[in-house]
Amino acid sequence: MKSQYVEYLIERLENAELDNRVMRLVLEDLSRELPHSNQMLEKSNELQSLLEEERNLCKSLDCEI
Repeated sequence: MKSQYVEYLIERLENAELDNRVMRLVLEDLSRELPHSNQMLEKSNELQSLLEEERNLCKSLDCEI
C-alpha cells in the first residue's frame, strides 16, 4: 500500500514537471512572438488612422467612398 502511494506521488510529480515545462515553452514562444504582434498592432493602428483621415477628407470634399 505504501509503495503504491509513493508511485502515485512520483507520477504526480512527473506530471507537474511536464506541465511546468510545457508552460515554460509556451511562455518562451509567446515572448518571442510579442514584438511581432506589437508591430502588427502598430501598423494596423496607423492604417486605421490613415483611413479615417481619408474618409474625413473625402467627406469634406463631398466624395463618395
